[in-house]
Amino acid sequence: MTARPQPATLDEFSRWEAEQPDRHEFSDGVITAFARGSNAHAALCLTLASAPHVHLRGSRCRALDEYRALATLEEYVLVDSRRRWVATYVRTGDEWIASFR
Repeated sequence: MTARPQPATLDEFSRWEAEQPDRHEFSDGVITAFARGSNAHAALCLTLASAPHVHLRGSRCRALDEYRALATLEEYVLVDSRRRWVATYVRTGDEWIASFR
């Protein structure tokens, strides 16, 4: 990993990250290295991510719609892994307010 002065802009981080052998997180101008994942961590992520889809297979429901029905869920974020796009949804009463970046 190459040393990086902080804080940085998102554009600076994106250019720098593209040249790094390891992955990093960029939050509020601060760059943090991701810990390398283990096989156990990868298996757990796969299990957790696929469980709702397996349960809903054959139905017309989508996993996201099921989670939005949870009374305790107040906010969630969707991140596109192929392009720079983030959607944030915040519950206000019975309504969901979306913002996109």
